[in-house]
Amino acid sequence: MKALIQELKLALHALCRVTGFSTTIITTLSLTLGALICIFNLNHLLLVKELPYPDAERLVVLKQLTKEQGKQGTSAQTLPGMMMWYKNQTETSSMALLYYAQQSISDHAEQPRVQVAYTTAEYFSLLAPPMHLGRGFSDDEGFEQHRAVAVLSYASWQQWFNRDPKIIGKQTQIGDTSFTIIGISAENFHEPRLHRSQDMAMFLPWDFQANDVNDWGMRFGSVLAFAKLKSDVTMDQASANLSKSLNALFLDQDNVKPGESMSAELQSFKGTIIGDSQNITLTLLAGVIGLLLIAATNVTNLFLSRAAQKQRTMAIQAALGAKPGHLFTAMFAESLILCGVSALIGLVIAGWGFVLLGELAAGHLPRLNELELDAVTLLFSAFIAVALAALFAKLSSRVVNYEKLKEQLQCSGKGSGLQVSSSTRNLLVSSQVALASLLLMGGAVVIEQAVSTVLKPLGFNENQLMHLRIDEGESYTSNKQRNLLTLEIKEKLARLPQVAQVSRSMSAPIDGSISIRLNDVNQQPVGGYQVNLIDDNYFETLQLPITRGRTFTTETSLDQDILEIILSESLARKLVPNGDALGKTFQLNAREPLKVVGIAADYYVPNAKQKNSAERYYLPFTSFIHLGFDIKLKAKGELTKQQVISLLKQIHPNIRIAKLDSLVAVHHELIYRNKLAAGLAIALTLLALLLAAAGIYGVLNYSTQMRRYELGIHLALGAKTHTVMARVLKESFIPIALGLLAGIVLAVLAYLVSRQYIAEEIEFDQLVFLVTFPVILLTAFISCYLPVRKIIMADPVKALRNE
Repeated sequence: MKALIQELKLALHALCRVTGFSTTIITTLSLTLGALICIFNLNHLLLVKELPYPDAERLVVLKQLTKEQGKQGTSAQTLPGMMMWYKNQTETSSMALLYYAQQSISDHAEQPRVQVAYTTAEYFSLLAPPMHLGRGFSDDEGFEQHRAVAVLSYASWQQWFNRDPKIIGKQTQIGDTSFTIIGISAENFHEPRLHRSQDMAMFLPWDFQANDVNDWGMRFGSVLAFAKLKSDVTMDQASANLSKSLNALFLDQDNVKPGESMSAELQSFKGTIIGDSQNITLTLLAGVIGLLLIAATNVTNLFLSRAAQKQRTMAIQAALGAKPGHLFTAMFAESLILCGVSALIGLVIAGWGFVLLGELAAGHLPRLNELELDAVTLLFSAFIAVALAALFAKLSSRVVNYEKLKEQLQCSGKGSGLQVSSSTRNLLVSSQVALASLLLMGGAVVIEQAVSTVLKPLGFNENQLMHLRIDEGESYTSNKQRNLLTLEIKEKLARLPQVAQVSRSMSAPIDGSISIRLNDVNQQPVGGYQVNLIDDNYFETLQLPITRGRTFTTETSLDQDILEIILSESLARKLVPNGDALGKTFQLNAREPLKVVGIAADYYVPNAKQKNSAERYYLPFTSFIHLGFDIKLKAKGELTKQQVISLLKQIHPNIRIAKLDSLVAVHHELIYRNKLAAGLAIALTLLALLLAAAGIYGVLNYSTQMRRYELGIHLALGAKTHTVMARVLKESFIPIALGLLAGIVLAVLAYLVSRQYIAEEIEFDQLVFLVTFPVILLTAFISCYLPVRKIIMADPVKALRNE
């Protein structure tokens, strides 16, 4: 140990005299190690680290699948099924129900619309969340107790309740109900995001969710349950038994169609939270590992050059009795200092990376608020630093011929120094080109797919378009009252000076929808498709073309039944593949045949979860589930939330805003993940190109310097500069071509593995090659040209004199 400490002191002294060498290595390694540590920590957190909940490995999420005539099941949650599981727990020791919704804080001046979770008391016993103030739900406030209590999140307590330290016991009005606040979750509570990407603002008792728990016809995407399995029950056993009980209860209901069935879908708690995020994080990890390999290749070349420069020093040490192990220790000491400093700086960079990831990817990647420099991260950083130091020292020592070191003290002149072999230099160049090509082609695939999503037109004009959804409260109970209300609001909105046009609709075009099964004229199901209920001027407001036929008949009376339907082009082609759907009849029920009066153009929903998202149909507007309005503003017109609140209060004080969104903002939110992927891919590929270019330049610059005397002779004897340059470039391009070929092979293998294990939709088109080849070749040419040009443009006499 004393010997190593002494070597470290000597190495530190030596490195201080070669600041350019030390700075280059530390800069190169610290950047790549910082990225590696950050992404390693993210993958460790998502894939390895346990969730911060008691017995998290036994927690499972329960959902329901509906199957029709043997078709693949679709996830659709029924409240009766969830209630049956909750009341008859045979496979689980404890279960919590969850219904995610949005509600208004009615007694707040801004009436903010916040995310709430209606849940049972088991949510708090299963997760054991730390509390900042108060407590969670007790059994006395659980299922069927009808106790109006609320638990706030730490963030909502700060944002909407002014961090009131005496808030426990006070009332807040959510919708039309007053709740007593009994607790504030702690700031360090990591809420499991099982459905929505946003954290909940508050938790309310399950009993206060307004849906009919006995209605099998309503299917929800925002309802789930999670439970702790009994110690002697496996997930497969639980799934089979829960499916059996669910399907038996379902088949006892009326109006069950032939071949229709329901089953349970169980997923681990961790798997639900992570989702498909591991595809992104593992791809990032592969990218930064590629960067590290390129950086390590660059640094290897620098250490080999350093070993060549220290040949006479090592020869003196060998003459004085130093053994090969002593020489290795000296090299290891230098590399350990440089790698250790790089790792320390890399930890700082990784810490910044955690903050940057939290800012850029919040809501798009799970568990980001748990990222930290923990013991595992520090051990990993130390291991990488020591491993790299040992690697560099081993490779440097291999170019040293110990037996010939003593002879070099007797030698002088040209060609007697230690040189890195041409095969080693070619291997370094080829490996860097191969790795850079692989990263560039992989990055090009990600960038191309992300950019195509970002730039793809929606199909309608989202500019100056807003969607308003209202919560009418309990003052309007009948459909007629609600329809009259929507007409009044539409009329008042249209009178605003900044508004160009208003249309009623159930949901915004690219932000949420429901699916309802459609039947043919013989009442046979043709499939469940997304539906929107709209006004006759909906398509004009959105500037969404009607390609054939017309829009709906204008409503002249609330008692008028408009039995018409409009299909999207994709749905029309699917339902009537060999004819014209216009004029055909479909049904929702046997008493109301719907005639197809129009075919509307498809519009695009970025990153839609449904594969058939373009297949949709439209029905005349009526008050069903949501009351919404699409508002087209005039050029430079603005519509504020406060203006809408004032307008609604003129009609009734209990009417509130459920949602007010700009369609441009919604669009940007939907494609943000693609922008993030493209940005990360661009950053990685540019860094890979920069490192590869620097590495190729370094190797070829060393190689050219070794041939300086030879090139000087050629030039002194009258050889043309372009002839000499062409010859050197030709020789240099051989390892580059081999590296490019190896990169293509690696890229094809990576593509096949990705298609098999990560994502089947990954496409590898000709554009990738058209972009990759010129960029790699241009980068390699510049890296080859600059070292040669520096010599051939100089005086040949200086080369001959070795000046």
